[in-house]
Amino acid sequence: MELLIILIGVLAIATVYSIGVAAAKPVQGSDFYKVSKDGRVLAAGRRKIHAVRPKVTPHGLQVKLRNGKRTGEFLVHHLVAEAHLPNPAGHSHVRHRDGNPRNNKVSNLVWIKAPVAELAAEEVTRPDDSAARDALRRPFEISISL
Repeated sequence: MELLIILIGVLAIATVYSIGVAAAKPVQGSDFYKVSKDGRVLAAGRRKIHAVRPKVTPHGLQVKLRNGKRTGEFLVHHLVAEAHLPNPAGHSHVRHRDGNPRNNKVSNLVWIKAPVAELAAEEVTRPDDSAARDALRRPFEISISL
């Protein structure tokens, strides 16, 4: 009975994973790499598909991809946006709606015409705990009244 439960769990995980792979689109200029809507970059090997491990950089998650002898490093959010987001205005930059560079889901990305640092008018939303975090960063104030 326990073996049956474990087998059902494994099949459920495999089904969810295969749905994510089926929804993945090829990276522009490559038949070997695919990118999913949830921000995973996948490499199709001879026998299986595996996720490419991203590197954390100040600009976001970055992956190293090869095409023959050429190698390049690409930001994951740009790969996801190029594959899954329409860009009718021809913008060249991608912004994370929640400000979290590790959240590369399609629903969190939007094409913009200028880098985020230059968009002073548009505010990047942060989680509600930012006030508490800022309070911890301030030095303690002591007031003595006589």
